[in-house]
Amino acid sequence: QPLFPPEVSEEAFALLRNSDGELYEFPEMRNVVGRSAACTVCVSASQAVSNKHCSVDIDREGKSSIRDLGSRNGTFLNEKRVPQDSGFVISSGDAVRLGADGPTYLFEFGPAYYARWPQEPERVRGSGGGAGGRRRWRRLRPR
Repeated sequence: QPLFPPEVSEEAFALLRNSDGELYEFPEMRNVVGRSAACTVCVSASQAVSNKHCSVDIDREGKSSIRDLGSRNGTFLNEKRVPQDSGFVISSGDAVRLGADGPTYLFEFGPAYYARWPQEPERVRGSGGGAGGRRRWRRLRPR
């Protein structure tokens, strides 16, 4: 699990942050991002962001997706426009831009994500093989 700044709550499933120090937490597994105060994640600093701009959902297996909610200026994931009907899989380290000229954020999984889906160790056989071979463990990245 990565280290998080002290201002990030343990309940955050994911985060959006930019180089200006803005930080937004995703407190639920189904989140709506937009300018409206009714959104789960309220990004009110830019007029490029629609009232209900996009959704970021995490399913029961920990897979995340982003979908545009009919925003005026579009949602972009790593410079590709996110479709309204199907969306894209989103991973920690992806760039999210809200609007063609809107703000860009880094998407990261948060503490609650890692608490719910801990990284499972994978068995790797030692070079000796057979019953006498030593077993080593390595950590896998989250899916």
